This record gives sequence, C-alpha cells and structure tokens, in this order.
Amino acid sequence: MICNNNNNNNNNSSFVEAAICKVFGSESSFKAANEAIQVLGGLGFMANYPYERVMRDSRILSIFEGTNEILRMLISLSGIKHVGDRFNFFKIIICIFFFCFPNISFFLF
Repeated sequence: MICNNNNNNNNNSSFVEAAICKVFGSESSFKAANEAIQVLGGLGFMANYPYERVMRDSRILSIFEGTNEILRMLISLSGIKHVGDRFNFFKIIICIFFFCFPNISFFLF
C-alpha cells in the first residue's frame, strides 16, 4: 500500500500511514465479508462455505494489533500535533510583541 524507504531523515511518520492502512483494510474486508453473508443469507453461516471463516477472520482484524478506535485516535492526534506546532510560531511572535510593548496590555483589557 504505502512504502516509505526514506530512512535517512529522522521522520517517524510511517506509523500514521500504517495505522491508516490497517484501519482501512480491516474495515473494508469486514464490509465485503458482511455483504457476502447478506447475499447468501442462511447459507453464509454454514461451515461448508468459506464465507463464515472469512467473516470471523475479518472481524478479528479490527481487534488484532491494536483496535481501530485506538488507531483512529492516534491518527487524529498526530494531525492535531502538526497544527499545534504551526501555532507555536504565533506564540513566539506574541511574546516578542508583549516584551517590546509591555504597557499594551493596559489598552487591550
């Protein structure tokens, strides 16, 4: 799916891509297995057909190697972290502004 062979820079963002791929793969395999079971009806749960095994295996994918809910939080928090790093620049500018103009806070409040 996603291959990042650039090991020279110290960018450890490949865990986010791996989490995205794991969540997408496990959910899409469960949806496909669920559709197959729905199409076959009662025969989908019989052990004679491979669909019930695929259903069990796809269900365990969402739990194995980290649940999808935890991985979703990891993905979202890593995105929020990058936004927070960009706002750090504005924090520095505001501190410099108040250092240069210490009496400006009297007019702001």
